[in-house]
Amino acid sequence: MAVPTFDQVLRPLLTLAAERPITRRTATEAMSAHFALSDTDQLLRIPSGASTLVANRTGWAMTFLTKAALIAKSAPKTYSATERGVGVATLVPSAPNGAVSPNVLIPSGQLSEIFVDFDQKKLHQRMGDQ
Repeated sequence: MAVPTFDQVLRPLLTLAAERPITRRTATEAMSAHFALSDTDQLLRIPSGASTLVANRTGWAMTFLTKAALIAKSAPKTYSATERGVGVATLVPSAPNGAVSPNVLIPSGQLSEIFVDFDQKKLHQRMGDQ
């Protein structure tokens, strides 16, 4: 199977976080196993070469789930499903290809607000503001 898109990773990642705490590394390994990725697929890198494609897509899925308040930090570098996340994991259907629309997880109209806020925080951090 080809490396899944980040929206295909959302549902199994949320289910995993509802079962046990996850880190980006354990989540990436679990998604590689869940989607039965070949060794070659697991080694594919994003164009900048900074990370593997599966780690990048898992990371973006974790970002979306965090911004939707479906997972939250439970310890340094560790995330767990929130109460809301556990409920959503059992209720949100996925498409036949396994994808879940971010619009299902994040109420309409809030997606752009979340990322504007996210980008402003990154800018302030780079400039030394908090």
